[in-house]
Amino acid sequence: MDWHVLQLVLWLIAGIVSFYFSFGNARVWTSIAVGFGLIVIGELLPQAIPYLPGVGVPRIEAMSYIVGTISILVMSHGFQEYYVFSRTLEFEGNKGMVYLATLGVIIAS
Repeated sequence: MDWHVLQLVLWLIAGIVSFYFSFGNARVWTSIAVGFGLIVIGELLPQAIPYLPGVGVPRIEAMSYIVGTISILVMSHGFQEYYVFSRTLEFEGNKGMVYLATLGVIIAS
């Protein structure tokens, strides 16, 4: 059995569950869901790199590491937000800003 495929499926399930919890909530669970989604992309990129154009370009090869690092940062930020907001009971915020900020960081990288 290929454990890499099982790990990818489990990351996908975790992302779907956290995305489900983000419905109706503010940005708290959205950051966590975006982080899980980026982990799935970060797991798929190294396997797809041989088929992508520009295999020899170091920037293309580094993209999976960049996406993986950003996913860890976004997810840890979400968990920190969850901890702080559950203590202060301030569960409001703009989910669109989470998506735009994450996309901006990926594009800037």
